[in-house]
Amino acid sequence: MDEGSAASAAGEIGGSAFFSKLDVRDREACESAAAMTVERTGSLDVWVNNAGILVTGHVWDHDPDTCRLLFEVNTMGTINGTL
Repeated sequence: MDEGSAASAAGEIGGSAFFSKLDVRDREACESAAAMTVERTGSLDVWVNNAGILVTGHVWDHDPDTCRLLFEVNTMGTINGTL
């Protein structure tokens, strides 16, 4: 993620748009992001829970750390984003 470009795009949109980096593997970070949004904008009407990663090839070709990362982002990230 290019944080500078994301922050710049949010600034160009204007209004209540803002940029915030979030690690969806961290439930407390998801909860904090939701709370920060409500604090900054007054409400949180829509949460687009669409983070995900993909690696190519067969699962047995990847080391345990890669498999763990896939699970944490794609599965736990979805659960953590279901506030």
